[in-house]
Amino acid sequence: MPDTQLFVFTAGDASARAHLNDSILNPIDPERIASLFPQDEAAELQALAAEQGLYAWGAVDGQRNKPTWESMAPGDWVLCVYDARYRFVARVVRKAHNAPAAREIWGELEPGKTWEYMYFITPPVPIDVPLDDLASELNARYMGFTRIADPRVSEIVDA
Repeated sequence: MPDTQLFVFTAGDASARAHLNDSILNPIDPERIASLFPQDEAAELQALAAEQGLYAWGAVDGQRNKPTWESMAPGDWVLCVYDARYRFVARVVRKAHNAPAAREIWGELEPGKTWEYMYFITPPVPIDVPLDDLASELNARYMGFTRIADPRVSEIVDA
């Protein structure tokens, strides 16, 4: 089993790509969300923002999304995909289940539903790699938030 895991999130539609501006292309202002976290967590986020900027993504509650998020840990890698290309790579630095903070950053998908399973990441590094180029190592396509299976990650690490 590899030391770190690999996750892929999609920004497949126009609204998701608009959210890239809110928390991937631009850091989040920690003052916007500080009051929505317990004091100790808010202090950690303020420190993270001062050190590297505050970048994040989130997943809506769902049968697949919640367990995928629960398996994620600091140090894991994340890739962003849209338009059949890998677009960003980053590492997870912390997680938070916080619907009010997600609502403040990204709004709501539909009434009462937001991207509450949040993960904060290192500054995202832009990349531009077609999915087809890595289809034999990763997946040929993605639907939502995905954890890459350990055997595939091990094969990538070994290569």
